[in-house]
Amino acid sequence: TQGSDQNMVTRAYAGMGRSHQAMNNFEDAIELFTEQLKHSKACSEPVYIVKALANLAFAYEASGDNSMSLKYGYDLLCQSENLGLTSLQAKAYGVLGKNYSSLGNFSEALKYYQL
Repeated sequence: TQGSDQNMVTRAYAGMGRSHQAMNNFEDAIELFTEQLKHSKACSEPVYIVKALANLAFAYEASGDNSMSLKYGYDLLCQSENLGLTSLQAKAYGVLGKNYSSLGNFSEALKYYQL
């Protein structure tokens, strides 16, 4: 069915993006995770959407783009809280704290590390 095809495409983009991120090819990883998010939204699967947000938040953080990582990190936090996905909430807290630490804003970082 079309829905399961979209799910497979979504997972393929995620896997390719993680491979590129592991090789420090952040631009390619971000492009692939953006496609993952687009396909996740197309199949209306909330968990896949949240996982794509996590991938984007971590890829941007690894690339040094704290602004974009914070954007996706906050989206990740909001949506994972709404869905009750505690493991993804924990990832959101971690990436937000890491970004604020990288920016030298340690008091803000502590807010996320202490949750």
